[in-house]
Amino acid sequence: EQGERFTGRAVIGCGRHELIHLASREDFPGEAETIADDLFGLNGAIAKTRAAERLERGMDTVSAWEPVLSDFMYRYYSDGLAKKLSAEGNRVYCYSFEYGLANHGMGYPYLMRSLDYGGVRLSGDKLAEAGAVADFMRSQIWRFVETGAPDPAIWPVYDGARKMIFDACPHVEDRPHDTLTGFPDEVYAL
Repeated sequence: EQGERFTGRAVIGCGRHELIHLASREDFPGEAETIADDLFGLNGAIAKTRAAERLERGMDTVSAWEPVLSDFMYRYYSDGLAKKLSAEGNRVYCYSFEYGLANHGMGYPYLMRSLDYGGVRLSGDKLAEAGAVADFMRSQIWRFVETGAPDPAIWPVYDGARKMIFDACPHVEDRPHDTLTGFPDEVYAL
């Protein structure tokens, strides 16, 4: 009916180091400012300032730039969407994929249990560990698909802070401020 608000359910998250491969490229230091402008347009200046602040604190190029690129390109959007949907009464289950490199798209092969992502072949203990992460992730997402919720004893509803951390030992953490901030609010208007 008109005036009724739809409430739904969602699993929302992304990799911890979405753009690590970009920030790790050999030619990146010389191209960083151009890449920031290409990715963020007028807000490239904000990204460059944030990276410069981190470089001034003694961080290497990758450590300074990777969170800026990853957070401003993907992670801040993901968290913003989770917060907005949760505030509107939707049941949201938020995660951060942090196993291995945890770069852009890496969580999907783990969800499908394809553990040779990017041509990296795992063996022995690493293969068993990655398989356990994949199995846990897959079981929780599959339960969400079947029932509308992952196991509530393991993965609680998002409340603006609680996130499932998919790493070598999956667990829930309170992370109310999990990303860099600094872009104007209107950039992320939902």
